Amino acid sequence: MGSPGGFLQTKKENKMKVSQLSKLTCLLIAGIMGAALFAQAAVIMQDFGTLTKDGDMSLSGIADGNWHARTTDSWGDPSDAAMTATTLTQSSNPANANWRPSECPVARIVENSASGSTISFSFDYNVTGNSSPTLGFYLSGIDVTGASPYWSGSVTARGASAWQVDGDDFAAHNTKTYSLFDGAVTGQAAAESYNGGLALTGSGTVSATIDLSGHAAYQNLSDYEYIAATFAWNFAADNTTVEISNFSVAIPEPATTGMMVAGAAMLLCIRRRLA
Repeated sequence: MGSPGGFLQTKKENKMKVSQLSKLTCLLIAGIMGAALFAQAAVIMQDFGTLTKDGDMSLSGIADGNWHARTTDSWGDPSDAAMTATTLTQSSNPANANWRPSECPVARIVENSASGSTISFSFDYNVTGNSSPTLGFYLSGIDVTGASPYWSGSVTARGASAWQVDGDDFAAHNTKTYSLFDGAVTGQAAAESYNGGLALTGSGTVSATIDLSGHAAYQNLSDYEYIAATFAWNFAADNTTVEISNFSVAIPEPATTGMMVAGAAMLLCIRRRLA
């Protein structure tokens, strides 16, 4: 029989091994969780910045990754939109006939390197004033297969019941725009706006995750060279203001929870084997 001292020494050594392996496993799990959280933060767009007002938004610079506002076709007045790093503000100015400058769309086009079959967006809104305006929110994927893409405000939106164009100029430059909500080529109707447009009152949050896997043409974000987001409004009265904040477009990471659970199970398994 072994001596009590030897037994105690072996037990102590086993505890030290368990402790050391537990520490190593915890570090491993921390790495897994850190990688999962990093993957979860696949942000395509976040917040706002500087707003450029571009006439009819037909400039080649529209795809520079910045926010742009389109002026009206009929009057040519600049958009009433204002922007800070965190907030987009649009007001219905009674000095502008028919509120057209108040309904000019505000859009951003960014180069895309993301992949995956889902995309999420979220923003907060706050409405003050005399009416319940309609907000049109558009999220589009732009497929550019040629060396010379065609850029125009028409790839983003026009007005709160906005439509997007897939015309001859786009075809000649191998540029097609698809609604990420239904996967359809844009330009046929106003349905590309999220839920057909949102009637806004008071304050709230708009948030959704879109599944691309059932779309007819492209089922993965990697098929799009550019992603475009557009806000547009339809005001029913003067002296109404809409503020948009906490805006983000991102790639959700469904594997995050699974990775954390797997790490915890690994730790329990090692502890049991060494107990």
